[in-house]
Amino acid sequence: MGIKLFFAKIYSNTFYFMSDHFGIAIRGLGFFLRLIKNDAIINVGGYKMYLDSRISESYACLVGGKYTEPETHIFLHNALNNLGKTVFLDIGCNIGEMLIGISKHQNLKYAYVFEPDSKCSRVIKINNLLNDMTKC
Repeated sequence: MGIKLFFAKIYSNTFYFMSDHFGIAIRGLGFFLRLIKNDAIINVGGYKMYLDSRISESYACLVGGKYTEPETHIFLHNALNNLGKTVFLDIGCNIGEMLIGISKHQNLKYAYVFEPDSKCSRVIKINNLLNDMTKC
């Protein structure tokens, strides 16, 4: 792990902690994310996620191993638990944070995602391969 990625992870976790515990969004996370110049594989919620340094600002808290929208992940898991077999559709899915969080859920029948940015689409394809996401 490069030193810039290391500092981005530390700052990302500090950002998440301050936001989660005190409701304070400290500034500067984007600055640290833009310093990342090498691609990497990061761990997010037990999944591998490809970090494309060209779009590093898309990763926010993900670079620190935390979901950027944990409440949405909880909602999706609860919905999948209660709905039975479900098809998931995400339009404008960016780098696929929601997809990666539900990709192995037992009630996910299939997932369709659309992302017009080619760099983000590439990340989603790589994440599918890294995590053997066969329903996506």
